[in-house]
Amino acid sequence: MILSLLREPAGARPAAGATHAPWQAALDALSTAWRAGKRPGPADIAAFADGLPDAHRVPAEHDLIAAHLRLSWSEGDGQRLEHYPSLRGAATASLAVDEFLARHADPSGDGPDPAEFAARFPDTPGLAEALGACLAGGGRFVRLRRIGGGLSAVHEGRDRRERQSVILKEAPPGGGTGGLALLLREARILSSLNHPSIPRLVAAPGPDGVLATAMHPGRTLGAHLASAAREGFAEQAKSAETLRLVLLRACSALSHAHARGIAHGDLKADHLLLAGDGRVSVIDWGLACRAGDHPPAGSGTPETMAPEQVDRPADARSDVFGLGILLHEILTGAPPLRWESGRRPADWPSRVARQRAFPPPRPAACFPRPLRSICARALSPQPADRHASAEEFALDVDAAFATASGPSPLRRMWGRLFNSRGRRP
Repeated sequence: MILSLLREPAGARPAAGATHAPWQAALDALSTAWRAGKRPGPADIAAFADGLPDAHRVPAEHDLIAAHLRLSWSEGDGQRLEHYPSLRGAATASLAVDEFLARHADPSGDGPDPAEFAARFPDTPGLAEALGACLAGGGRFVRLRRIGGGLSAVHEGRDRRERQSVILKEAPPGGGTGGLALLLREARILSSLNHPSIPRLVAAPGPDGVLATAMHPGRTLGAHLASAAREGFAEQAKSAETLRLVLLRACSALSHAHARGIAHGDLKADHLLLAGDGRVSVIDWGLACRAGDHPPAGSGTPETMAPEQVDRPADARSDVFGLGILLHEILTGAPPLRWESGRRPADWPSRVARQRAFPPPRPAACFPRPLRSICARALSPQPADRHASAEEFALDVDAAFATASGPSPLRRMWGRLFNSRGRRP
């Protein structure tokens, strides 16, 4: 199913093109009606598919039901497949999975057991296998949706035992012990950190190779910036203060890690998770480095990697470069490095290692102009030319905003942001 929460991110849509435009319009109409407070019920779903070609009507209705399940369970008005007249009892394994996942999502899901679905739909082909594919960690965790993954598959998930949201990272099947060793190393690093903007370790990898960390529901900084870009400069101006706090809280998390000899090593907009209540998490510590225990040199994302990381593991000043990457993405909507062809060249290590200084970014008018030089300094090819620490970078960023808008309350609270080191500005 197009809207399956397991196989697609939330909000997935039919394939692009005029053929699926009415299908897309039906899904958008349901979402719009729900946001407007009209709250269509299960009996209203079939009407949203009126006018669709016969070949599209049934799968479109299934996608509408999947979307309605997710919407209803997210707001405490949960429905079950038996409530939808258009199904007429013909529930599929895919739809059963949609209900199962919707009932495990925050904030109002009731976390059903797979045995309930086996009892309700005993003759549904493939149901046991489909539900089993949703589970990880011996059945403790539910994979809600895939949110990324390079060396490891990464899912947003649910801890059925503790009833909390988690991020699940899993070693690739058949990948030998290498992937599992990286997850075990990441678990050791996370267990040594204790900061509100660093995910808390929930479960270290066992034989099944699943690492679980606590998370708060939200969206990445990358998704936030993409949304702001679609809304235009007015939306960016409204979010400028939010973005300032995001940077400062990321700096606070990195300062905590650096004080313990750990560098993140892979900072980018997709590795910052933003919650609606203002919380920020620096996620994906899979390439974090510390003395005597680090991934191979050259690991990371080439487009956002500090030049020195090609030849040696990341350190605190590599993370300052990463903060410059984040600031550049905030100011312009993209990292500074773009390959001419639009594709990563085969000789990217030598190109990254020889990278010259990037020109200062040209930010939107809503951002203070001093941020240009702060960003350029953080992105200096030579580590010694960058800010000496995450604290120094944060103080410069905070001062730039304060100059533009008056004294910053957060600057007066700096000691609390960096209480792990007991420093004051």
